Amino acid sequence: MQNKEPIISSITQRAIEVNRENCGQLLRHLIKSEKYKNVLVFMANKRASDNIAEKFRKNGFEAYSFNGGLPQEERNETLNAFKSKKFNILFATDLVS
Repeated sequence: MQNKEPIISSITQRAIEVNRENCGQLLRHLIKSEKYKNVLVFMANKRASDNIAEKFRKNGFEAYSFNGGLPQEERNETLNAFKSKKFNILFATDLVS
């Protein structure tokens, strides 16, 4: 078995203060320019996570919302798909994290 890099050291965290109107545009720019492979964004509520995931899909990104409003089976499927890199952007509420 090959030694892998510990997961914790492979995670990059970043916090940027930005006004609400520019946050989606900035995040899309960062994902493209930094070539992030997997992005997990915590959102304040279900509506916000659903809305931004939809906006990202309209802009050509594979993004999904993950929140307590989803049936348990769908939450499991979404999380497993994200972990297996079937899509690379997940907007989640802290209630299901």
